[in-house]
Amino acid sequence: MKKITQSLLLTLCALAIIGTAFYAVAAERDTPERSGEYLAITAGAAIDQGNMVCILSSDGLAYTAADTASYSALGRAEKTVAIGETAIIKRGTFRWANQGVFTDANINDICYIWTNGSYSVTTAAIASNDIKAGRIIDVDTSGVWVEMSSEPLVTSTPSSLAVAGAATVGTTLGVAGASTLTGAAALGSTLAVTGASTLTGAAALGSTLAVTGATTLTGALVANGAVTFTNGVIKLTGLPTSTNDLATGTLWDSSGTLSVIQ
Repeated sequence: MKKITQSLLLTLCALAIIGTAFYAVAAERDTPERSGEYLAITAGAAIDQGNMVCILSSDGLAYTAADTASYSALGRAEKTVAIGETAIIKRGTFRWANQGVFTDANINDICYIWTNGSYSVTTAAIASNDIKAGRIIDVDTSGVWVEMSSEPLVTSTPSSLAVAGAATVGTTLGVAGASTLTGAAALGSTLAVTGASTLTGAAALGSTLAVTGATTLTGALVANGAVTFTNGVIKLTGLPTSTNDLATGTLWDSSGTLSVIQ
């Protein structure tokens, strides 16, 4: 009888401990809160009040914004600090200088830090390292209002693209799979396709076309920048004429094949 009583007591103790553990998990808790509007980060160099601020991924320190690789935009400096001091950075919507010829048509577009990034934003076509400053909320005669928040600025890279009508892209279009454009395509900057690309309508590119797969062009292609086809096949629906402005260093044979003279 004594052994049974001891076993019963041990069982009850174990249940009590388990019950306490479950209670602790489910208990109310006073979790600390902050708005996330302000950041406090050690400055890697002197930062002047009112300038745009970036963080460098390699050291986690704050710097005056610039078109520099490995920078990520944070917000506006709230006070002037020297190297090693704590920079107070505010997130929000700020007006920066317009170095990208932005208009109201660019509202909701992503803008990028310009060379003098301490107070200016521009387009991906002008920026060298494409450091995203934020999303354009408004444009006025004094500059560009840019929302700088903690939310990631995602530029979508679809696995495939099929456009039956007109396609207009302000900056870069990246497609991982096949791309089929049956309507007119107007791209402000870069079209990069890693799969097959079929353009049955007119394509006007403000900058670069780069295709690593087969490319079929049944409509006109106008490119102000480089056109690069890597390890792919270019198919032409017709031979060029004297009005095609053939580039120096290219040959066309009777089958419509394009060859490049090195």
